[in-house]
Amino acid sequence: MKRKWMGQREYKRRKGVCPRCGSADILGDAVDIVGNRAEQEVGCQECCAEWIDVYRFERYYIIREGNK
Repeated sequence: MKRKWMGQREYKRRKGVCPRCGSADILGDAVDIVGNRAEQEVGCQECCAEWIDVYRFERYYIIREGNK
């Protein structure tokens, strides 16, 4: 029997777990940023599932004012 993937809401709520098996043993590749969107390929070390996390720009924080 094929295991179901968790829904989008549950995945966002649980933060940092595999959306297939629930393991926290996941690894992400480099983050690709285009405009206000970022994507990252992620894989589970326990069940070998792979997926892409998608991020959107939310806000910025000034870390140095600059003088020019």
